[in-house]
Amino acid sequence: DRSASSGVPPLAPLTAAESLHVTAVLVGMTISLMKHRPEEDALRPYLSFISKCLDEEWLSADKKLEEGGAFEIVDVCSRKPGSVREASYVASKSMLLGLLYLLGQQGVQPLLSSLGGVLGSPRSAVAWVLNACVNSYDDEVRGIGI
Repeated sequence: DRSASSGVPPLAPLTAAESLHVTAVLVGMTISLMKHRPEEDALRPYLSFISKCLDEEWLSADKKLEEGGAFEIVDVCSRKPGSVREASYVASKSMLLGLLYLLGQQGVQPLLSSLGGVLGSPRSAVAWVLNACVNSYDDEVRGIGI
């Protein structure tokens, strides 16, 4: 509750639960729009964001491993507000799973054609999605890709 009577300052950072809710709503709205009008120009930044987040995940993991530490995915549901990396991880995971959901629906041809236009061909699009899943450090996402 962020009303004036709640006592929460208007500019207070979002809690972890609020942040997850905002991410889920925005990704859900985007997925709904893509289901009906999957335009190539709209897909490019969507795919770029997922790719960028996966690259950052790998760079972060490599850095941790080089320092002798262990890389682990943070449980974002039970933490205090964290880093931008954690927030982008949650968003990219939701976006990737949303894309997989859409590809599993009936009448997927317009989306597959648009993805093929961005990535070269429909086969390249499917390969990109599976590659994005398998190359994640998150076992849940990797398992879905396998």
